[in-house]
Amino acid sequence: MGLKGFHAYLRQEGATTTTNIPNHLRQQHVGILYVDFCCDFFWLLQEFAVDFLTVTGDRQRRQQQQDQHTEVARRFADRTMNEHNAFAADSEVPKICLVFDGDRLSAKRATHSAR
Repeated sequence: MGLKGFHAYLRQEGATTTTNIPNHLRQQHVGILYVDFCCDFFWLLQEFAVDFLTVTGDRQRRQQQQDQHTEVARRFADRTMNEHNAFAADSEVPKICLVFDGDRLSAKRATHSAR
């Protein structure tokens, strides 16, 4: 559901340094940090996958692309785990939970309508 005032906090100058975010989380008594996995996915898409999205009829090229897609998936898993583990190691947040999109939450109906 989110932390009250967290979006406003993130818009402040210097809010996203690795020292400030854990302080804010500690002040709000956060025990679990939920991370939107789709944000990581789109970062990967922009960062790694764009070069691999072309398709040709060449059999050898298809095998190369399959190998590249496997490499992209491996990098994605590595990056996601390393990024979140590094953040958790630098803060007092005991758990990080990756969240995958599903149906919209009824409790956020007003927020979705306003958007």
